[in-house]
Amino acid sequence: MSLSGANHFKRAWPRILSFAAFFAELPGGMPAHLPPVPKPLPEGMRRGQRSRFYLFHYPSPHSAKHGGYVTDEGHATDETTRMLERAVNSSHNSVNLTFDQHFDYIADIYDGPHPFKVGKVDFTFDKHFYNYKKLNPQQMADWRAGKVDILKNVIVDEIVERGRVGADVLVTGVQAQKWWPALLAEAVPLAREEARVILGLADLPPFDLAFPSEQRGELPSLPDDAKCADSEVQHP
Repeated sequence: MSLSGANHFKRAWPRILSFAAFFAELPGGMPAHLPPVPKPLPEGMRRGQRSRFYLFHYPSPHSAKHGGYVTDEGHATDETTRMLERAVNSSHNSVNLTFDQHFDYIADIYDGPHPFKVGKVDFTFDKHFYNYKKLNPQQMADWRAGKVDILKNVIVDEIVERGRVGADVLVTGVQAQKWWPALLAEAVPLAREEARVILGLADLPPFDLAFPSEQRGELPSLPDDAKCADSEVQHP
């Protein structure tokens, strides 16, 4: 994955690997999932000029046995993302895409597959990781700067390498809704300026973000008879 990751995310991949090492060493951190490298779409399908980002809270612990967000075949590895994969495919009629064909970039606020519970309490990013009881001020500042730097370089790659003019950003999870739009707001101006310099342009059009998310970041309710492998499909 490293070679293809470096080929696809030319500027972002070194930052992704560096941040993964940093995250694993933080108090409360762990080995991180790396973003899957998007597979080409089937013949006759094309992405267009807009990127697709899927940004959420943290990977399900059930994804750990696969070592990441997708299986070797590219399918989603926990019930929440498998549901999303099925939902997207239901709109394609006879064409079934793998999860790593749905999005150009996938990431979590908390990068590792943490258990759903801490004792009897639901794990949440703010309560159990990003706070002054767990991290010192420098670690918190470095965490935020690292996340913004990754987003900046992902967007630079999307603009420079793929000619994208904006992104449709699916953000799911209450914690994710709190964090990802703010981090993107920091990253986009930095990315536009860097891309402008790389491309040698006097000006660069805005990189537009659209958030087609459910209200408050919550997924639609599941039917009462829904069956799944995870103890909590819609973890916060």
